[in-house]
Amino acid sequence: MKKITLLVILLWLPTVFFTLQADTNFFYWRHQLTMLTGALGLVYMAVAMVLAMRIPKVEEYVHGLDRGYAIHKQMGIGALVSLIAHWLLIESPKWLIGLGVMVSPQRRQRLGQLVEGINWVHWAKVVGEYTFYIFVIFAAISLIQAISYRKFRSTHKLAGAIFIAGVFHSVALLDYQWSASAFNIVILLCAIIGSICAIVSLTGSIGRARIVNGQVTTVKRIHDESSQSRVLHVTIKIDNNIDYKAGQFAYVNFNDGEAPHPFSVLKYDRLNQQLEFAIKDLGDYTHTLYDELQSGASVGVEGGYGRFYIPSTSSQVWIGAGIGIVPFIAWLYHLLSYPHSTSRHVELFYCRDNDEQTYFVQLLEKLTNKLPYVQLHVYTASHNEFLCAERVAQKIDLSRSSVSFCGPINFGAKIKNHLINMGLAKQNFHSECFVMR
Repeated sequence: MKKITLLVILLWLPTVFFTLQADTNFFYWRHQLTMLTGALGLVYMAVAMVLAMRIPKVEEYVHGLDRGYAIHKQMGIGALVSLIAHWLLIESPKWLIGLGVMVSPQRRQRLGQLVEGINWVHWAKVVGEYTFYIFVIFAAISLIQAISYRKFRSTHKLAGAIFIAGVFHSVALLDYQWSASAFNIVILLCAIIGSICAIVSLTGSIGRARIVNGQVTTVKRIHDESSQSRVLHVTIKIDNNIDYKAGQFAYVNFNDGEAPHPFSVLKYDRLNQQLEFAIKDLGDYTHTLYDELQSGASVGVEGGYGRFYIPSTSSQVWIGAGIGIVPFIAWLYHLLSYPHSTSRHVELFYCRDNDEQTYFVQLLEKLTNKLPYVQLHVYTASHNEFLCAERVAQKIDLSRSSVSFCGPINFGAKIKNHLINMGLAKQNFHSECFVMR
């Protein structure tokens, strides 16, 4: 984000350099800063639109769709801040004149009619003002975690229309002069690219080319009565193979009226074109899915996504907390293809709430028993067993190891900071930010 901001500012500076005069006043700087903040808002939104397309090359560049969505969120917040500043600059003269701080200036002449009878500048300002108000509401809804994923996905579709309205406002009000040529070219390119992405989004075409149809073949419900922990083990037979690597997730559409949801792939059998998912009952949607999903249901699978791959280092630590253990189980299945490997040593930590949550433990034990170089450690919160950096360091040389983590964000951040302070290289901590909103 810093690089994008710096680039826009550097492109904006020549206009200031070539137009700055000794008698410049508040209105000059207000105009120039209005152009800058508006440009920043549009560029941030364009980048966010591109990241939302789930384009494989873009995902590779940002090191995973999960990180792409994190950057997407940053761009949205950056656009919100920039456009609020943009709006304040536009409205400031009205307030200052009302307070008697300054007098109303003589309005300069500007090309307002590009087509006879239509004042494009006027309509661009009107569209820009109302689009800003809608965008603020849209951003607030997107940032509030309390609303359901379904409502979030529904309201988020407005982004395409908001962007196209913002493009009309921006293009009509650009300063078309030679000193702003480079600045304008970048804005126009962002407008074109972002508009294409907006159309793809509005037509519901994101990821469509990667969707493979299938059918649910088995549904196994695992319910721990004492803890009320519920896990849905789903097996899906797909019509064609997907592009998948161990540790990735996929968007699954169970054709139940809900938007496709992202779930980590537990196991993928390419030969038999079969996918397995372990879905924990954590919210309204997964609760309904646990109760109602039946064998024979038609599904659509889009993926795989993510870059949560096995590191190349020979000494590794894997930490899976809660449902975050699923990508590591996928890795274990992958490693079974190389059962006699002696160049790798793995310390696998699984953090769970209580003893009754046995489903993943049994699966982990079954797999690690076949992989002698993988050592399993189970930490149970109800026994006051909590994993910390010190316990990890007791098992492995941090200066020569890599650590992979999947689980709650706060827990991951805490253990990462402690491990780095104890000698782990920052680049050797790998995590997946499995937050898609």
